[in-house]
Amino acid sequence: MNMMKRYKTPINRTYHGVVLKIKKSDLYQHITVYTKEEGLLHIVHRRGKKILGNHTILPLGWLIFNILKEEQILFLSEFECTNTKATLNLSLDYFIYSQIFIEMILSLIPPGVTDHQIYQLLCTYTQTLLKKDPRIVTIIAGWQLIGYAGYYPDVNYMQIGILGKKKNRILYYLGDNLPINVLPHKLMPSVRTLWKTLLQYNWNTTAVLQINKTDIVILENLLYSYIEQCSEKELKSINARYELGE
Repeated sequence: MNMMKRYKTPINRTYHGVVLKIKKSDLYQHITVYTKEEGLLHIVHRRGKKILGNHTILPLGWLIFNILKEEQILFLSEFECTNTKATLNLSLDYFIYSQIFIEMILSLIPPGVTDHQIYQLLCTYTQTLLKKDPRIVTIIAGWQLIGYAGYYPDVNYMQIGILGKKKNRILYYLGDNLPINVLPHKLMPSVRTLWKTLLQYNWNTTAVLQINKTDIVILENLLYSYIEQCSEKELKSINARYELGE
């Protein structure tokens, strides 16, 4: 029998990314990271292997790394992971909302899609998460993510319908036209005004964002419904969010 030894081939490129998800097995860590260079990458790291860079890899950590390729599998080589306060000191509500935002990215953005705006939004999110209300930060970032993913809503003309209720949240349908069996729902002008503000929000502003509690509840539910509608995937992480209450 001719046994061919397989070799890992170095890829001559340095990647910059934000860690989204880590799945551990006995021997390996399977890491999903959104990179500036190539968008979503799935890489494998052998646990316990001594590699240049001794930082623990955590979700929302900033990862600079090189990879080795064996067939279609990418293996982590040299790396440096900077874990911000958002990765090290998450209380329950911060953790839940960070998981929601990560799931939104994984639901909307397929592998191989490179977008500097999405990468920058993700970096901004990790920097801002502990500085402001995690719920508001996640809602703003979620709506902007939708726009960058190609589903930017026409706020002035978007029709809204109610599909029902699930786990203490209203399920909405958003579109140019509503299906016959969907009950129309009229949004107050203040909701549409805030909606536009969130989509166009400047993360560098020092101005205080004025938010009506009722309006932001509606926009949060609209956000989750629209992402599930566009991605055709259920957001499982939001179940824990509704256990927190409003």
